[in-house]
Amino acid sequence: MEKLRLIYFDGCPNTPRLRQFLDENHIPYEEVLQDDLSEGDPLLAYSSPALLRGSELLYGTRLAPGVSSCTMEPLNTIELLQRLKKSA
Repeated sequence: MEKLRLIYFDGCPNTPRLRQFLDENHIPYEEVLQDDLSEGDPLLAYSSPALLRGSELLYGTRLAPGVSSCTMEPLNTIELLQRLKKSA
């Protein structure tokens, strides 16, 4: 099974809610802090927070190169939990 990655930038106001959801549901994940990535890293091309399993984007938005943005869609925990179960 491919690992789940929580991608975010420091200070993102939406990251704590997604992290709390994952922790409360005992869903293992790896954190990827975009601030620590090198220029050109493909993980910089996602909104913050974003949730990926392999190359599948489960939450968040794929962005144009050089663009940084918060994820604006509301976190629908029921839908996300269903997507996580399907992709597991």
